[in-house]
Amino acid sequence: MVSGKPTLSQISKFSTFDEVQVAMSHIFNDAQLTLSGHRKLVMLMRKTQVRAVQIGLEEMFNLHFTRLVSKVLKQKKGVSAADRIAKFCSNFVATLTKEESENPTPRQLRDDVTVDTSDDGVSSDFIDNLIRHLLRGIESRLRDVRYRVVQLLAYLVNYITEIDEQLFRRSPLFA
Repeated sequence: MVSGKPTLSQISKFSTFDEVQVAMSHIFNDAQLTLSGHRKLVMLMRKTQVRAVQIGLEEMFNLHFTRLVSKVLKQKKGVSAADRIAKFCSNFVATLTKEESENPTPRQLRDDVTVDTSDDGVSSDFIDNLIRHLLRGIESRLRDVRYRVVQLLAYLVNYITEIDEQLFRRSPLFA
């Protein structure tokens, strides 16, 4: 179990979702403090994601990431910690997209069988999940939530390689 801030050597030994969850929470906590450490934190989050995929917890990773992002959505405009989390998310998506295009992460299925997922990779599933989650907040009655959702989508749109046709047609943002 991770008791302090996660390190690369600790992350490679993760075997449960609790360890992944605690590490992600620590990373998000550190990401809201300053922009200067984001590169290191992005690498830690990426390593945590790769480890979660290796032990079959990809969906849980994606769910917990969106939960952590959701905590920022209610913050008012001008809250610097929320702005830093938005930039951290965009940096993470940029790094994820770049690394997955160069070296795709193999998924772990039941009975330790790996699958080549060239069509639907880890990055595209993660980004699709994150965008779908954010788009639910577009129609929020809370102005602050709508602001943060648009802010995050504006940051993320620079790093999206392609968008699902159904998502494009369904989205009130693109109608």
